[in-house]
Amino acid sequence: MRTLGPYVKAGGRFTGQKNAFGQTAAMLAASNSAEVIELFYRSGGRFTDDKDKEGRTAAFYAVDDRFHGSQKSEERPDAIAAFIKFGGRFTDDEDRSGRTVASIVVKSPADIPAFLGAGGRFADDSHMTGYNVGMEALMSGVRSIEAFSSAGGKFNSHQVNYKSAGEMATMRGGAVLEAYNKAIERQGGLVYISSDDERSALKSPLRIESFVKTGGRFDDRTDSLGQTVAMAAMWDGPVIAKAFLTFGGHLTTQQDKYGDTAEQYCRDIATKALFQEAVARQGGLITLIPAESTKPHALVPLRSLCSPGPAATSQTNPIRTI
Repeated sequence: MRTLGPYVKAGGRFTGQKNAFGQTAAMLAASNSAEVIELFYRSGGRFTDDKDKEGRTAAFYAVDDRFHGSQKSEERPDAIAAFIKFGGRFTDDEDRSGRTVASIVVKSPADIPAFLGAGGRFADDSHMTGYNVGMEALMSGVRSIEAFSSAGGKFNSHQVNYKSAGEMATMRGGAVLEAYNKAIERQGGLVYISSDDERSALKSPLRIESFVKTGGRFDDRTDSLGQTVAMAAMWDGPVIAKAFLTFGGHLTTQQDKYGDTAEQYCRDIATKALFQEAVARQGGLITLIPAESTKPHALVPLRSLCSPGPAATSQTNPIRTI
């Protein structure tokens, strides 16, 4: 403020020129108080999406206090509001470290209302680090969890290294887990998101649940080896097999190119027991036969094909899909 005023009065103007660190006057102004941001704008300065050598725009400077001469913590909410009022904007862009403006703000609970009030948002998707904003809030502690949730942020089923925000909260326990559980209750339950297909969903039970709860379904298509997703689920062991069977997976008489069925893919007693229980629940193994409709195949319990009567004798060679 002490140098900006005299510079403007002396006829100085802002051209967007960068220093050795790739910083512009707009970035340095954004890192200051609301008064400096307003003076910069009224003196002809404009905030752009130019980036410094670390990939940070002026918006990063407006919410981060790591820069020399930046605003004090208590000044930041007003500075954030002024930044938007005088032409700045918040985006979901990442810097070279994989941080977003939102991932910085969520670590400073006092700044969250100002950020959201100025048009910022907490996106559901993850950034370069793999974490999403909800996870960043959780790792920052109880106050960030509470502020994130109170401001409308929602925790979802995204996972990093097979761990979701919920699993991270469980590992931390105590006040963090309590705050997380209250947030889930406040938002009406966990938000399920998925970008998986039926094969990649088998990486964890939560990914299976998310895949199904976002509209996915397990079908009977085969890969180049003739393997179905049911075979893959059985091969992956009891934890994955149980989730697969819980969320819509079914077991058929289909065989891979070597003649093996899903039952032969059960590698342990626990998985074999789950397989047998599921077969009993669905009324026997399901076989695929041509359907008298526009659908290419129909699912019919194998038991119905083996029962006495005309219906059984007319299907001596059930067709399987490969």
